[in-house]
Amino acid sequence: MEDFYQENPPTAEQIRHTLDVADYTVRLAKAMGCDEHLVNLLHIAALLHDIGCPKARLLHGKSLPPYQEQYGKEIATEWLKDYDELTAEEKGWLADVVGFHHHPRQATEMNFRPLFEGDTIVNMYEGYYKPGQEQHVFDTLMVTEQGRMLFMDMFLK
Repeated sequence: MEDFYQENPPTAEQIRHTLDVADYTVRLAKAMGCDEHLVNLLHIAALLHDIGCPKARLLHGKSLPPYQEQYGKEIATEWLKDYDELTAEEKGWLADVVGFHHHPRQATEMNFRPLFEGDTIVNMYEGYYKPGQEQHVFDTLMVTEQGRMLFMDMFLK
């Protein structure tokens, strides 16, 4: 991860964000009762979720969600190609998750809700959403009991 982001500042912030999202994803997945295999896949997806940001910034000057998802899916597909520990179906799912990680409907349909909600929490904490949007984000994006409880404790007390 550090090597990949080395040429693409802001490296430290991106790595911290990724590690925080991975931590919240795993915590939420376990709290939701996901089996160990899914928790592990979600952890991998969380580590890869923003892998398209540097290329998006390089090519477009910014890493807006459509760009980071497009390039992220391409990069994840390439990186996972030779990873023999995963099935072809798992590799495809991981690449698709990276390609849709900002989409709440797909988060539910594709079973990566812990990642979506973990990323939402970290984005809120980092100021991605404007101040005063906490209740709206809570009402529209946080759907699991575990994610709602954590979000409420962090931002709505």
